[in-house]
Order: sequence, then structure tokens, then C-alpha cells
Amino acid sequence: MIYRFVSALGVLIVVASLACSSDSALGPRCGFGSPCAQGPISSLQFIPGKDSLLVGDRAQIVVRALDSTGTPVTNVSYQYASSNTRVATVDASGIVTALDTGVSILTLSAGDKQAHDSLFVFSATLLTMDGGAEATCALQQLGRSLCWGLNSVGQLGFTQDTVCFGEFPQDTLACSVFPQHVDQSTGFASMSVGDSLTCAVTTDSGAECWGANQIGQIGNGTISSNATPIPSRVFGAASFTSVTVGGRHACGLSGAGIAYCWGDDSFGQLGDSRLVNSTTPIPVVTSAQTPMLFASLSAGYMHTCGLTAAGAAFCWGDNSRGQLGTGGGSTALPAPVAGGLTFTVLSAGLDTSRSASSQLAGALRSSFTCGLSGGAAYCWGAGIGAASTPTLVGGGLSFTQLSAGGAHACGLTQDGTAYCWGYDGDDQLGNGPGPSSSVTPVAVGGGLRFTNIAAGRRHTCGTATDGLAYCWGSDVYGALGNTYQAAFRGLPQPVGQPVLVVPPSASRTRMSSVRALLRQ
Repeated sequence: MIYRFVSALGVLIVVASLACSSDSALGPRCGFGSPCAQGPISSLQFIPGKDSLLVGDRAQIVVRALDSTGTPVTNVSYQYASSNTRVATVDASGIVTALDTGVSILTLSAGDKQAHDSLFVFSATLLTMDGGAEATCALQQLGRSLCWGLNSVGQLGFTQDTVCFGEFPQDTLACSVFPQHVDQSTGFASMSVGDSLTCAVTTDSGAECWGANQIGQIGNGTISSNATPIPSRVFGAASFTSVTVGGRHACGLSGAGIAYCWGDDSFGQLGDSRLVNSTTPIPVVTSAQTPMLFASLSAGYMHTCGLTAAGAAFCWGDNSRGQLGTGGGSTALPAPVAGGLTFTVLSAGLDTSRSASSQLAGALRSSFTCGLSGGAAYCWGAGIGAASTPTLVGGGLSFTQLSAGGAHACGLTQDGTAYCWGYDGDDQLGNGPGPSSSVTPVAVGGGLRFTNIAAGRRHTCGTATDGLAYCWGSDVYGALGNTYQAAFRGLPQPVGQPVLVVPPSASRTRMSSVRALLRQ
């Protein structure tokens, strides 16, 4: 028997039950078509048990009745009940609706037999977000992920036929103006969005990437000029604790602290001294060609930076704009950032030009890096008024989080107040409509407090303490997720709810994702 339904989060759930079905010509059939020999009901089963859902989900209970030989029994009338209707309700057809966080015991009855299943309901709040070039992605509980914005090369992780219109007549590109679920086959622990590529650390410590792959930046050993909207496993046996995506390269950090990078190495951003692109992860090394150990990594458009366990900052790759902070030239090996500061956070920015082709043609207008040292923000590079070595950001503020975007950066103070500084030509600073660029931090308007913040190329997003996600800045390609596009918003706008439309046929990956969800 096949059950099909659309969840409140836009997931098409298709579950196959091996219960018997009735066929007027052949009689009852079981499993893959073998005849059924039926007896009295001996037991009832939920398939599978211990379900976990998010608030707002609707899910079909799949059950079966067995006789004493373990043979499925057909034509059974089932009754369902929920022990806690505040948490979840279940209707006569076995469809569960998750209403609030908590636990409910689902009871299945048929005749004098019963079975019980624990249902755990978690908040659907977006936990963390990351912004890239005209796109945003977010994580929920249960390892689920959502993305929205520009989807020209599949960087959102699903196939989407919505069209956004950009600054020029020829800019008619695939996009999604509200959040949709990534076609993931396993849960995600963290995500990173870059220029035209997105990667995630899976809950089993692997890494998966999707989007552009013209020079192997997906890391699966292949090169393709086609969009890759389905997450693909990064090649290799390394387990990852984090992943970071830049322009056309990505890097991951192993549990042992070894940094691996893959993709574009035109400027040495892979950190292995060769200046040779790689379709698979290769370790970042020292001048002695031994792997260098890091505690965290951050990839910029054409450079990469990392922090050691002691807080020392190193950067490598392109330094044409001073983004390495070394005071020297470009380098294909990690070089110490000048000034002798120790940092707790580093964030390498993207750039302000709109496309990879324009950037490679020399249209790069900004590239910079920022870090937190003792809560004070320091930045270096071009695009936000910074020098080629770490320079203290004015304003006397102390930050707990920091995120670098295209030509702006944002941070959170201890009480969750958001501040941004740099270029504001697209309202990405969030302090009101109209350009108001500032070299010192300005408070984001709206009176909200945030738990995390993410600066994209021309937009910014954050999760507020009210449990909602907000974005501001450029919405030209739907990066604000508020159902609009080709617009700009100078104050935080609530991110819309996931779309309730799915493709007519579920993909293999979506099917696997649903099965994995129901096993939680």
C-alpha cells in the first residue's frame, strides 16, 4: 500500500507499507505479491516506531496487523488516539498533526489488540543561518535544512522553476523567494553558503556539497558544467566537524584539526602550495609540506583563513586587496596575520560583484576579513574602509558573534543587539531604507534581539529571540525569503514559511530523506 501526502513544511511523504492488499481477481496479496494466508490478529505494529516531527508537520501513520505466524492480516479497521492532544492530534485515517513541542503516546487499536508509539515533537524554529551570494540557508532541528534565493546552478539544493528578474534584462534566473527544503538524504549538523556553492556537514561527520561544479568545487572527484542541485558526498575518508564555502572553493576541518580544501586554486586558496585545482579534498600544509592544524576555518571569495587552537590567525590565497592581513603579497601557503593579535572568531568575506564571470574579468570591488579579539572587532582588506593589516573597528563595542559579507560586516553584542558597518548601497546594514554606508557599526533597526547573524553578499539575515528569522538588504533574487524579489528592504523582514508545493514525483533523495526522518 502506498501513502502519499504533503507535509506542512512542503515535504511529499511517500511511504510503502507491506500490509496485505485485496485484489478481486487474485485474492489477498502480501509484501511483493505473494499470497496471504490470514489468521486472527496476534499483534499490531507501527512502521517504524519512535517518530520525531517538527511543529507544523503532518505525517501518515503506517501500521500493520500480523497473525501468529507473522503474516500480515488484511481488511483491518484501525482506531488511533493521542495521549496529549496539545502536542499532536491523530485523525481517523491515521494522519498525525504536530501542534506543539513535547511528547505524545500514539495508540493503535484493532479488535482487542493495541500498540503504542512515542511521538517527539520539536520546534520548527530556524536554529542557525548562513548567507552567500544572493542566497540564504538555515538549519532546523532533526538535521533538516531550508534554502532560498538565487538558484541559478542548483545552490539551494533542490530543483526550482521560479524565475527572478535581476538588474539587467538578460538576468532571468532560477530562484526561490521563500524557504524550501533541501533534497537531503541524511541530517545536517552545519551548513555554509558561498558564491554559487553550498556545503554541509552531515550528522555522520561526512560532508556534502551542491551547486556549481565546473572546476570540481563539489569535491566528489568530478567536473561538470551542469547545475548540481542534489547534495553529493565529498570524496574521501576524512570526518568533518565544520565546512566553509568561498567563491569557487570549499574547506573542511577534520576532528583531528587538519584542514582540507578543494575546488579553485588559482590564487593558492587551497593552501597546499601547488596552485592546482582539485576535485577532491587536499590538506592545507606548512612550508615543510606537513598538515597544519586549526581550530576553525573561514573561506572568502579567493582566500581562506584559519585560527589555531591558540587563537593565532593565518590566511592564504589572493591578497590583491589586503584581505590576508599579512601586509605582503598573495601566498599559496598559510601566512600569519600581522599584528600579533589572538582571535576567537575569523570571518572571511565574499565580494560585491554579481557573478563569477565578472569577478574573474577583474570586476572584484571588495575582499576583506574580520576577526574578534577580546570582543573587539578588527577588519582588514578592501571594501569596508580597512587597511591591509588588522585595524580596530570604531565604536567601542564588544561582540560575541561576527559575520563578513560582500562589502559589509555585522556583529552581535552580548544582549543580542545587531550592528552592521560598511557599504549600504543595498540597505544591507539594516538601519533604515536608503543608502547610509558607515565605517563604524550602526544598530540594526526594529528593536529586535538576535541569537545569530549572517551577512551575505548584499543582504543580512538573523534568527531573533522571538523564534522568527529575519532578513534585510537586497531581495533582487529572493535572498530575503519574504516571497518578494527585485526589491530592497532597509529594516528586518520576517522570512516566509516554507512553500507547500512539491514536484509531481518525489526524487530518490527526497524519498530517502523522508524515510530517515520517520526513523528518528
